[in-house]
This record gives sequence, C-alpha cells and structure tokens, in this order.
Amino acid sequence: MIMEKENLWVLKVGKKGEIYLKKPVQKYLGVKPGDEVIAVGKDELLLIAKKIEALDLLDETPIAEITVEEIKALRKELSEKLITR
Repeated sequence: MIMEKENLWVLKVGKKGEIYLKKPVQKYLGVKPGDEVIAVGKDELLLIAKKIEALDLLDETPIAEITVEEIKALRKELSEKLITR
C-alpha cells in the first residue's frame, strides 16, 4: 500500500491504550472531540474512519432529488405490486 506523504502521521498511544489523533488527522477525518470513529484491523494494519450518522448525511450534497408526489406515486405502485403477488 502506497501512502501520500501528506497523509502519513505518527500517533501516540496513551497508558490506557488510547490513540491520540493530532489536529491534522482530526481535520482530515472530519472528527471533533466526542465524535466516534470506526477501526477495522487486518494483517497488523488498522484503518480508522469517521463513524457516519444519519444526520451527517444532511450536510452532504444530494445525489438525487425527488418530490413528495413522486414518493407517494412510487409507494402506491409498490403497494399495488405487493397486493397482486
């Protein structure tokens, strides 16, 4: 795995096993004190990512737009398909 130099950090482990994220890492991940992160380990590697909450998605750029009327029409169509099964 090749890492860009600007995305490579050395982190400290505290006495109780805590990993301390330096400010640049916090900024890179978009985390602040109190946020939760997800850690996945494999073959002595550890991947840390920000845990995404449903409310975080509201800050994202929408990938599609749909009206309430379109949702109601789709719901009606799906209900009719389920009834006729």
